[in-house]
Amino acid sequence: MTPDTGEDEQTGTVSRRRVLRSAAAAVAGLGVASGAASAGQRHRGAAMSGAIRGSMQAQFQGVEVTQAQRQAAIDGAVAAAVQAQNVTAQQVQVASQGAAFGALVQVQTVTITQVQVAVQGATGGALEQSQSASVRQIQAASQGAAYGALSQSQSATVRQVQAAAQGASQGALMQSQEASVAQVQTAAQEGAGGAISQSQSASVTQVQIAAQEDACSKAGDDSNCR
Repeated sequence: MTPDTGEDEQTGTVSRRRVLRSAAAAVAGLGVASGAASAGQRHRGAAMSGAIRGSMQAQFQGVEVTQAQRQAAIDGAVAAAVQAQNVTAQQVQVASQGAAFGALVQVQTVTITQVQVAVQGATGGALEQSQSASVRQIQAASQGAAYGALSQSQSATVRQVQAAAQGASQGALMQSQEASVAQVQTAAQEGAGGAISQSQSASVTQVQIAAQEDACSKAGDDSNCR
């Protein structure tokens, strides 16, 4: 079951304060002068901020996240963000946050490398299909895709995990015009998990296509998936 993403009032206040400090430090570490950041630099900072938010969100749900695991999520988010085109910093941030949270709530059963590639794939796929989606749908797609890919990761290679996460987040957002946030998240999760569970004899490309098509069909009308 996908974990609850809610926060109580006191915890939410503390989390926002910590996130703001951590995110500010991350952006400052880029050495970007105020008002002079390029799109790539802004996306990098947004990815770092989003991944930090996602890792803290997992911690507030009782998950013990190590610095290495948090850094893996950040690295995966940044790797996807610097390749993204025609997206806003806000879209990068929410995609990174969703993917980091979805991956890190399962850190007890996955490796550092699996966390990184799941976050990278889920973030990248969501951003590729973000044009007509709301920020909540983008976050839901990346969260569901990362979670779903890692839920079956014991039987997959790291490249298959990344491909499943990327395909599922893309596919779920292909239905963003008619699917609710909850439907997007569930479709991405099930699409990624289903593709991974059938990955033993499949190529990386086949895994990505299967995840995309399955997530899309689960989120809404199949005619939108072609």
